[in-house]
Amino acid sequence: MFLSRFLLVWVVAALSAPSFYCQALQLGGIFSSGSNKNQPRNDERKIQAAVLVPGFLTGASEFQSLCDNLTERGLPTVAVQCLLALAALFGRSFGETHLERIDFTVQHLIAADGDITKVPSFQYSLKDAWEDFWTNPGGVAQVGGSQRVDEYPLVTPRGTFDLPELPPNAGKIALIGHSAGGWISRAYLSSRSYGGKAYQGSKYIHSL
Repeated sequence: MFLSRFLLVWVVAALSAPSFYCQALQLGGIFSSGSNKNQPRNDERKIQAAVLVPGFLTGASEFQSLCDNLTERGLPTVAVQCLLALAALFGRSFGETHLERIDFTVQHLIAADGDITKVPSFQYSLKDAWEDFWTNPGGVAQVGGSQRVDEYPLVTPRGTFDLPELPPNAGKIALIGHSAGGWISRAYLSSRSYGGKAYQGSKYIHSL
């Protein structure tokens, strides 16, 4: 309860802060390296909605009250579902299994034009989690041959994550990350490969 209230205060403060502080939350401010190529375009359509990415060993249910409060305050928010941690135990990749869920939720929220009630659930079973545990790369056992992220083999996570077709003029939403959910969100935004796949989520996100 305390965690949810703390995050609510922080998010609301950020959304109502002066323009210079809000600019610090923009993707261009986080990833820029002296150029403006990553800065949001003036004609970019921003959808008033957000996806919340829970941290390690937390799930969507623990943030439901926060999502409800943000929705009531005018920012419809949905948390990424079922971030099972089994596949990431013993130092293995925190990426592929989580990134697929983030990408699924983000794209479906955009396709629904910010209507959180239209974001479907993906299909992922305990059997899928067990199989992901044995194939997820990295960790102390160097599954996949290496502990280095940039040397991980491409491993397709189990489960069904059917993506919608987005129109060329699809808008962008906000991304909220809690704890480890924050840095895995940055991996999602990046154009660099993470575990053999680059998600390039910055084309869907206007603020983190």
